[in-house]
Amino acid sequence: AGESPVFSIALPGDASGPFADLADGAPGTSDWDRSDQAAVRLIAARTATGDSGQVRLGLHYELTPGWKVYWRSAGDAGYPPVITWLGSENLAEAAMAWPAPHRFELFGIQTAGYAESVVFPLTLTLRDAAAPLRLQAEVDYLICKDICIPGLARLSLSLPSGPGEVTPAAHLIDRHAARVPGTAHGIGLEQAALDLAGRRIS
Repeated sequence: AGESPVFSIALPGDASGPFADLADGAPGTSDWDRSDQAAVRLIAARTATGDSGQVRLGLHYELTPGWKVYWRSAGDAGYPPVITWLGSENLAEAAMAWPAPHRFELFGIQTAGYAESVVFPLTLTLRDAAAPLRLQAEVDYLICKDICIPGLARLSLSLPSGPGEVTPAAHLIDRHAARVPGTAHGIGLEQAALDLAGRRIS
């Protein structure tokens, strides 16, 4: 009942499901990995790696109505998406950001996550800023409605070296990056203090 992990298998890459109308192969994007519950892809802000040594990407989910994926701290149930980059070339480090989630409650179980659509901003650091980037990603995630289903998306994306051009996905990445706590409008946490019975601890 509720969000207990009653598992079934979500087969990746099914182009005949509810997301069959989502187009593959746009510049700077991977193909969609589709199941009956979600479609997942990688999107890049530019069509090439640029010259800064860092590349801005997004992990983009489109979800069937009623289904959700989880924030980094899921709450009473669930777990967040985890990306494994095994097999990628010219990748030194990858950092994932988490847009502010929505709160959900079902049968007294409270969770934090995302419904309908979400992009998790990614910042990738290259080993060699002058070389192309070839990504192989496996995304392990849990998607829930009345039951919970483990998903595994396999995604690949290659970006050539050079300046490239801004992609249509850049605005989508920016819009979700602006929802990451501590980054919107330059607001961040600089200091915290705890006052215990009049004794201030900073």
